[in-house]
Amino acid sequence: MIEKNHRITVAATPDRHLVWDRGESVRYIVVQLGVPAVDRSSGPTRLPLNLSMVIDASGSMAGENLEAAKSAVVGIADRLSDQDTLSIVSFADDVVTHLDGVPMSAPGRQLAKGSLQPLTTRGSTDLSSGWLKGAECVATVMERATGLHSRVIVLSDGHANRGILDLTEIGA
Repeated sequence: MIEKNHRITVAATPDRHLVWDRGESVRYIVVQLGVPAVDRSSGPTRLPLNLSMVIDASGSMAGENLEAAKSAVVGIADRLSDQDTLSIVSFADDVVTHLDGVPMSAPGRQLAKGSLQPLTTRGSTDLSSGWLKGAECVATVMERATGLHSRVIVLSDGHANRGILDLTEIGA
């Protein structure tokens, strides 16, 4: 399915075309977003981004899932401007801050990529603590600077089994 919303294209592809008729079937969807190139020669066209990427590093993310999450963070870091800041947090039983509000100049991008290399899976899934730490990283940058778009993105398979388990409560 491809939908167009002004200049953004969205393509969603399921991993399988069938589901088990008895339910309890887990399916994955790959979502691809397309946006046209932006002419940045006339200067900045957006406010700087204050972004925290929070990665699920629990055992259920082993293999391709964790590698896809790490690859997504590297891709985002490569596309951030010098005025943007990035934090990287991983969570499992514990929470680890790999990068905390670093400007995405060339050295910052290299630091971000390097901080992901040793990241491996470990333990259970404390989604709520991981999200909270990512939000704290964003809040710290917000205290230092104004006029930012501040966001937290969680990359997870969504199987919380430690900390707050109710997804509605986590969302609230």
